[in-house]
Amino acid sequence: MTKKIAITMGDPSGIGPEIIIKALDYFNSNERKQFILIGNSFVFNKFKGFKKITDCLEFIDINNVSRNKFNFGEISASNGQASLDYLNKALDLVKTKQISGIVTCPVCKISIDRVANGFRGQTEYLARQINVKLVRMMLLSGRLRFVLVTTHLALAQVHKRLNIPDLVSTIVLTDLELNRLFNIKIRLIGVCGLNPHLGESGLLGQEEIKLITPAIKLAQDKITGSKILGPLSLERIVFSLFNRKLSAGICMYHDQAMMPLKLICPARGVNLTLGLPFVRTSPLHGTAFDIAGKNKASPRSLIEAIKLTLKLSKRC
Repeated sequence: MTKKIAITMGDPSGIGPEIIIKALDYFNSNERKQFILIGNSFVFNKFKGFKKITDCLEFIDINNVSRNKFNFGEISASNGQASLDYLNKALDLVKTKQISGIVTCPVCKISIDRVANGFRGQTEYLARQINVKLVRMMLLSGRLRFVLVTTHLALAQVHKRLNIPDLVSTIVLTDLELNRLFNIKIRLIGVCGLNPHLGESGLLGQEEIKLITPAIKLAQDKITGSKILGPLSLERIVFSLFNRKLSAGICMYHDQAMMPLKLICPARGVNLTLGLPFVRTSPLHGTAFDIAGKNKASPRSLIEAIKLTLKLSKRC
């Protein structure tokens, strides 16, 4: 029997509550029976349609939002704590094997940092809570699949953070998860360079020579039945993914992957965490405080995240 998946509300003052209601309306009543929604009814009830969709699914109401002080689009410690409460409840369901996947709506790192100093993201938090040392973000939409070596990091710091062990472990994990989650038996993985023109043989940077090429060779030695190509230019990786000549691309930094996704597949991207013993996805956008509570947010990315979680969780 297929286990259910949980959907967490994220920051209550962001667009999470709105896009959840809109996204769940996309699924029929039988499909919604597979969901466990975790959030706050006081906030959800500010939008039309909430009572209708909860008739068909399990809803865990965590009463952790102040009715007198709540406002949309607000950074606050209380909202940060509420976001963590939803995530922790989902983790409890994972640990007790009641669910096989989690879809997390966006949180505000600043708000959470006020109650959990050093918080850097839900990906890192989930990994730490279940004691998993190696996780990576896969950003995907349609035929595009990108795995990040570094994530939310100042661009000036990227070259300092890159190292051969991290590059090798990212490539190897990507290969394993393409097999485990996506059932791709013959994997072709393209590794992106860091510098313009792949460094021009060292004239524009040494990373391709000193880090990326050696890492590809070491990763290839650890992998059987797959082919690791690179370093390649980003445009070549995008073209090859579109033409199904690659299974995934490895990107050195966050926006290297985000730019083609946002340009080619706007509003449909999904963030998938590789390395966890359960499926975790999230929409590929933030809390959007500027439009929160105004009924302007699109649920498209969240719908895709839910669909992907349902599909992949059957294989875990």
